[in-house]
Amino acid sequence: MLDLIGFFTRLPSGKTSLEKAAEYSFLLPLLGGSIGLIVGVFSFFTFRYMDDLLAALLTVVFLYVITGLNHLDGLADFADGMYTSGSKQRKIEAMKDVRIGIAGVTFVLFVILFLIYAVFMIKGEIYKIVVAEICAKTSMFSALFFGKPLKSGIGKIFIENLNKIIFPASILFSLVISFILLQYFGVLVVVISLCISLIMVMVAHRAFGGINGDVIGAINELSRVVSLFTLLLIV
Repeated sequence: MLDLIGFFTRLPSGKTSLEKAAEYSFLLPLLGGSIGLIVGVFSFFTFRYMDDLLAALLTVVFLYVITGLNHLDGLADFADGMYTSGSKQRKIEAMKDVRIGIAGVTFVLFVILFLIYAVFMIKGEIYKIVVAEICAKTSMFSALFFGKPLKSGIGKIFIENLNKIIFPASILFSLVISFILLQYFGVLVVVISLCISLIMVMVAHRAFGGINGDVIGAINELSRVVSLFTLLLIV
């Protein structure tokens, strides 16, 4: 678990192993719930004592202090690859380019703005933040389960070391915890996050021929935002 924390967050966890993190990736929904609880509690007290807009901004900043910016970087790279015309190889090269293009900048900006708005409207409701983060990490785990890896990279290591036998139990955990927190609304957003993951995996397979760490990071960011907005509409 410490290896998973060390790879997917900025929290101190000592020396980590990429292979061990991949082996225990079935615990990603649990990690998401833990991150969501930390951020949710922070958001609750921030909204209680500060202006709503400032509280929303601080909540999003705190989220990325906890999780780091790797997934946002993955979203930017994914967008650059998707908006590059030509062969799969050209798209992959654009996605792996260390320079961020206009498509990447635009996607990241929109996701952050929508995230701030969603948090602003939720106003520190802890359960919604917890469920949204569970959904984000469940989407990532599902992508690892269903995705075909590109030839090299972190995504390939995670997929090859994935414990697929525990996949149903991991998804069941997400469904049960989300149901406890938000009843059938929680179950619905988990199902939606799984659909987002499958759609993005299929899009990546068609565009790049497989998935990598950038695609997985993009799935995390988009699933979180969509889950929060879904909860805004139905709860």
